[in-house]
Amino acid sequence: MKRLERLLFTIIFLISSVSTAGPGITYREYIVQPGDSLSEIADRVRGGHTYGKGENLEKILILNPGMDAHPIFVGQKLLVPVNDLRSVANESPSAPAVRMEVAKATSVATKVAPVATPVPTPKPKGIEAPAPVVTKTDEQPKAPVVPPAPAIAETPMAKPVATPVSSPEEVKKAVPVQAQAPAAIAPISSKPVAAAEEEDDINHRFEVKAGYQISTLSAQDNTTKSKAELNTDHDITASVGWTQQWSESFKSLFNFSLRNLEFQPSTNVSKTIVKDSKTLYGLGFSGHYLLSPKLGLEVGARYGQELFLHGLSTTTISIDSANISAVSVGLDYELFKKGSTSIGASISGSYLGGSSTDTYTIDAGSAYKGLLFIRRDRHGKLLKFEVGAQQRNQNTSVSDLSETSVFGNVIYGFDLFSEEKRK
Repeated sequence: MKRLERLLFTIIFLISSVSTAGPGITYREYIVQPGDSLSEIADRVRGGHTYGKGENLEKILILNPGMDAHPIFVGQKLLVPVNDLRSVANESPSAPAVRMEVAKATSVATKVAPVATPVPTPKPKGIEAPAPVVTKTDEQPKAPVVPPAPAIAETPMAKPVATPVSSPEEVKKAVPVQAQAPAAIAPISSKPVAAAEEEDDINHRFEVKAGYQISTLSAQDNTTKSKAELNTDHDITASVGWTQQWSESFKSLFNFSLRNLEFQPSTNVSKTIVKDSKTLYGLGFSGHYLLSPKLGLEVGARYGQELFLHGLSTTTISIDSANISAVSVGLDYELFKKGSTSIGASISGSYLGGSSTDTYTIDAGSAYKGLLFIRRDRHGKLLKFEVGAQQRNQNTSVSDLSETSVFGNVIYGFDLFSEEKRK
């Protein structure tokens, strides 16, 4: 009888330690390393995106309640969603992934039902039962030994509230719950979820570009057919840009550029160049749309200064600049990609609008450009190299002009407002 009581008590105790939960998030344990932040850890989780509703950063906040109000520290243990976490130095292969059940937890706590007192059986008449043998002892009856509950690793999770069950029928209903499931987590406060939902889905990036060109400016007088060909001594370009990533397939770019160039003396000793150095400015806007994972379309508009020549029929050649508006269309194609590094090519064509100066008018023209690039974009930082050539043709009322350039550019960019997002 005592053995039956002990077995019943053990079964009820084990059942009482099981919690129920609904479907949720698969996670694993991660130890914070020097230089880590929540956004950087979320960025290294493959699958999904770092920011946005239902993305990696929001899942980390759900798995670790209160993380948005307190900074993380080196050595701290966090729960992160398992989508093949990459680039984690201390990721231990012995720490298996666990299914995180985010739901309202209800643990089953039971009370041991009282053991029924056996009813004495009436003895038949005429038969005397032998007198019971009573053995005196000072030892008290020992309580049934209950195995200790399995140890659960401490995590910064809310403790479930136990709901007592008073009947054996309710205990039987709780038995189908899988014993291997981890303890359920009580619903977290709405503060971390709200903070994640308020994250700006638009990614902002600041870019700086520096370039060097070798340019040749050629012109022919419309009346005398006199020609001039000028080569640059130096031609330097610098620009700053602001990129906004509106979605996975579309981004926009504003940029402002400056170009400083100086021409070498004319090869014709009978001609002299006036104002042989110039500084030009340009302001542009463009939108880039991904037609496929490798092919992109870019449409842009620009307003800035371009170079012109006049006085070809005289001994003095004047180098002028005039404001020109332009619209452009281009395609870029990714030839090869490995990890965060890609190699590709780009071509574009532009329509140049007409204009006028005090001495001549400028006709509409065209420009074409082709380039190769190598690009590395990782952890919110961009590094890009470009080499290519471009051709501009635009006539005036006094001469026909063309400009040819071979160029090389270096572009560096980094995400803006990343610190605010991490906080």
